[in-house]
Amino acid sequence: MDNRRECYRHPFPPDEPLPVKVEDPAHGKSWEGQLVDLSVTGMCVRVPVATPTALPAARATAKLYLDPAQSLSIPVRLVHAQSKGPGLFGFEFIESVDPRTNEMREKKLWAFLLQQQRRERNRVKAQKQAG
Repeated sequence: MDNRRECYRHPFPPDEPLPVKVEDPAHGKSWEGQLVDLSVTGMCVRVPVATPTALPAARATAKLYLDPAQSLSIPVRLVHAQSKGPGLFGFEFIESVDPRTNEMREKKLWAFLLQQQRRERNRVKAQKQAG
């Protein structure tokens, strides 16, 4: 299978959920889910129901809780929706007109992704040493 993605996409195990809140200001709706994967250009979110009460409009805001003390709000566009089973929704991050905003967001996401890679590598190393 070919990877068509331009950027590294980090998967998150279901047993270590990372919460995400998607807010749709056009319809006054919001829903919560968990990250399936994340890159600097987008994310996949799992919601516990097949179809939320309302899918987000073309433009929404995602609030990612990177750690207990830090969240990051990013404008997003829905690009994929799977409605069978738990809903999986793919979002593309929308670029800001301000290049500094894009650069700051990308740096925060890269730092977080690197931290997650280190955690995963250390977890695998500890499992190998234990057994």
